Amino acid sequence: MNQEQTISKEQYVNNQLADQIAVLSVEKAQLQAENILLSQRVTELTKNDEEEKEKMNDVKNK
Repeated sequence: MNQEQTISKEQYVNNQLADQIAVLSVEKAQLQAENILLSQRVTELTKNDEEEKEKMNDVKNK
């Protein structure tokens, strides 16, 4: 009986760890998705900034 209790406790701990891993995996996926969106926004803003600089240079050169 004692061995069964020990196995049961180990299984309980393993289940708790598996639950924590699942939660962290979801959080990781959410952060990765947010990172992609932020990277896309940075790219968009950089492109807009470069276009604005080109327009300013065109105005100066005229």
